[in-house]
Amino acid sequence: MQEYKEQIRKRVGWYILQMFVLVIAVAISIVVTINQPVIEENLGFVDGLSEGFRLGILVAVAWHVGKTLIKSARALTDDKKLKKLQIEMNDERKRFIDAQVGKKGFEIIIFVISIATIVAGSLHHEVFLTLIAVWIFVMLTRAGLRAFYENKY
Repeated sequence: MQEYKEQIRKRVGWYILQMFVLVIAVAISIVVTINQPVIEENLGFVDGLSEGFRLGILVAVAWHVGKTLIKSARALTDDKKLKKLQIEMNDERKRFIDAQVGKKGFEIIIFVISIATIVAGSLHHEVFLTLIAVWIFVMLTRAGLRAFYENKY
């Protein structure tokens, strides 16, 4: 158990670093949004959509990392919570379902499309809208596969 506790302690350090980077990214995103001039085009509404998407992704990731950080930090203070976290992280059914869904592949795809969408939002509005549609499709596909395999197994 001591070995597992040390692993969690290292993860907490990484989560703190990730939160630090995400807070800076959110602050930069807000400053850029405030200082960005409004571009009047046929697709002028896309500027706000792009800024909202960028900020929304950053806040969602920060929320997830923060939630995991708090859960892991609390587990370090209580052996019952630590054991519960260890069981949760080593749940074979969850691992099997994640393997079926191809979780890591989907996570990489979602990450890359998110970054590309953020960049495209500043450069080209049609590409931005296309990438938003692709991102939504990938998220719905992943949710559908997860629901299918959770019911199957």
